[in-house]
Amino acid sequence: MLQDGVLKCFRKVGVKLPLVTHPLQALVTQSYKPWFHHVVVSGTLHIYLSQTDRGELVCGNGIDTYPHYGMRSTLGFLESYAAHVFELFPSVHNVAVQRNGQDYVT
Repeated sequence: MLQDGVLKCFRKVGVKLPLVTHPLQALVTQSYKPWFHHVVVSGTLHIYLSQTDRGELVCGNGIDTYPHYGMRSTLGFLESYAAHVFELFPSVHNVAVQRNGQDYVT
């Protein structure tokens, strides 16, 4: 529970509480020779994909439909995301996931 002084500060600056958070999952692959110089967003598949300057593919999808507060990605995310990426880019079937995780959007 927030202390009374913190609540007063939030009210003064116009922040309404409680804040609502939505989990957002993403993954990063190992580095590959740069070949992808755009950001792709699919509204139909609810995913995005881009490549960093170091060659890693950064991938994510839409906000989870159910609230949870774990900091780990779910197997369902990895399976559905892999299927969507392969649908758009069949050539990335052999990329290795370096890390995946979850953060929150307010």
